[in-house]
Amino acid sequence: MKKLTVIALAVCLLIAAALLWHHFEGSKLAGTWVVDYGRDIPIRNATTFSPDGSFVCQISGYTNGMIIDISGTFEMRDGVLISTETKDSQTNAVLPRVARARIVRFDDRELDLRFDGDKRLVVLRKESK
Repeated sequence: MKKLTVIALAVCLLIAAALLWHHFEGSKLAGTWVVDYGRDIPIRNATTFSPDGSFVCQISGYTNGMIIDISGTFEMRDGVLISTETKDSQTNAVLPRVARARIVRFDDRELDLRFDGDKRLVVLRKESK
C-alpha cells in the first residue's frame, strides 16, 4: 500500500505539472482530473487545477479510511513537466517534493503521462471544469 501511495502522490504532482504545458488553452487547464487505477484497486486520485499554476489533490479509497490531501504548484520547462508539492496532510512527508513527467497525450478529456524512469502510462480523465 505504501508503494501505491507514493505512486498516487507522484501522479498528483505530475498531473499538476502537465497542465501548465497548455497554459494558453485555459479551458483545458481548469477543472478536476481523476486517475482510474482499475477495478482491483479502489484508490481514487482527484486533482483540481487552477489557471494560476496551483493544484490541490485528494487521494482516497484506502481500506483503512485514510484520505491524503496535497497541494502545490506546477510548471513546464524544456518539455519536462515539473510539479512541486508544498503541503501534505501526511505528517511524515518530506517537503517540498518535486516530480517530473512527459506528456504523451493531452486534450480536453484525457491526459496521458509517462513518469521519468517508468514505462507505464498514467491516464487521467477530466471530471469537471
